[in-house]
Amino acid sequence: MTNRLTQKKLFLERSDAALFFITVLVQVLFFYFFLYGNATVTMFDSGHYHRAAISLLKNGSFICTDGAPLFYRLPGYSVFLAALYSLFGVNVWKALLLQLLLLATMPLLIKQFILLLTQRIDLARITSWLSVIAPGYMIFSGLLLTDMLFAWLFLCFCIAFLHIIDSSCTFGVTAVAGFILGFLSLIRPVGHLLLPFLLLFILLFLQASWVRKFTVAATLSGAWAVVAGSWLLRNFLLTGFVFFHTLPGPHFINHVAVRVTSIAQGVTYDQAKSAVYRGLKEKEKDFIKVSCRELSQIERCKLFEQEAVAIVKQHPKEFMYLSIINCFKTMCGLYSSELLVIDARGELPSYDRKGLVSAVKRFLWPQVRNSWIIAVIYFEILLLLLSIFGFFLAVIRYWRSFFNSRVIFTLGLIAFFIGISFACGYARLRLSIEVFYLLAASYGLNELFLQRRRHVLSHMWGKYC
Repeated sequence: MTNRLTQKKLFLERSDAALFFITVLVQVLFFYFFLYGNATVTMFDSGHYHRAAISLLKNGSFICTDGAPLFYRLPGYSVFLAALYSLFGVNVWKALLLQLLLLATMPLLIKQFILLLTQRIDLARITSWLSVIAPGYMIFSGLLLTDMLFAWLFLCFCIAFLHIIDSSCTFGVTAVAGFILGFLSLIRPVGHLLLPFLLLFILLFLQASWVRKFTVAATLSGAWAVVAGSWLLRNFLLTGFVFFHTLPGPHFINHVAVRVTSIAQGVTYDQAKSAVYRGLKEKEKDFIKVSCRELSQIERCKLFEQEAVAIVKQHPKEFMYLSIINCFKTMCGLYSSELLVIDARGELPSYDRKGLVSAVKRFLWPQVRNSWIIAVIYFEILLLLLSIFGFFLAVIRYWRSFFNSRVIFTLGLIAFFIGISFACGYARLRLSIEVFYLLAASYGLNELFLQRRRHVLSHMWGKYC
């Protein structure tokens, strides 16, 4: 018996080692053929993180080129990037290869997470192997963006939180979960939004005494505050305001206010943008007249946020329409759109509405230099359809068990990440919950092959018995 257990343990260890090395091989090959040498590597958001990392290495702090403190982006990914640069110098491609090695552990984490979540080794194995060839993971593991590091840390957090749900955690596990959540808050501006949802879940669905519930909630919140509070304190000491970053202002102006104005007035995105920014400049001038000084970064951010809210209040129907469209695009968008932008040397698609047919043509009949991108797109569409099939099949079969705390936790996370994408619909905004898409696809695959095996066995039984 002991020998059997030892052999099984060795088999699992070898299987996990094979999973890791095959993931590394797949990631490196994909990186070489699709991402290496692309002209967009430090463009757009990536450029912000790259410059902040260099600033941290040279100056030991986050400052702009003019010497002013940097508030526009969160520091988490730039700190990670600076650590990679410190090993082999400021070489983007070497840093990305090191990033690939870290993120190649994702399938191992997914296997552990799905096993804890479902208690089914078959689904854990299928999901982990599917994650090796998941386009979203392959694409964003090789880019200077926060999404994959956030997804990797978020998975670590979910594994720790499942132990909290099982009431099998110690104070240390809860504290570690809080620390991870704090780091998540410094990588993407959603950790502090996720905390209230988690606290509500603990109070309503954790199977424990009220004393234990409040202890877990306090420990999780306190550990989060230790990490996230350091950045909030830095910003408060420099500006007198408590805030994470100044991105929300321009983000909501460009992605919400301008697009709502475009829809409401029936004009192009550029025309709407010019009109909105003219109004903002007038308000900035009024502020300067009254205060006799320029707006600070955080004051400009708050002005932009207030203007975005005012425009949304003027056009609530257009805002609701835009929000629904964006959430749908996040749910069903293709990660391969990032490859199309890379292939087009950074040329972004227009924000102007072109209809569903035009959007479908962009992916089904893309004009690309690298023809292999078409194969990636078609595979991703197939995987997405399989995820949808698996999800609805699971809903039909197991809807009675949807009040299970694990199911509520899963559906709550999916709804949370889809819901916060109301301002702009990009597939990469759901990368944190891609594991659940892959789980649904794994369930669909498992059921299809299971039905096939049953059909073959039934045929053989009828023929030979």
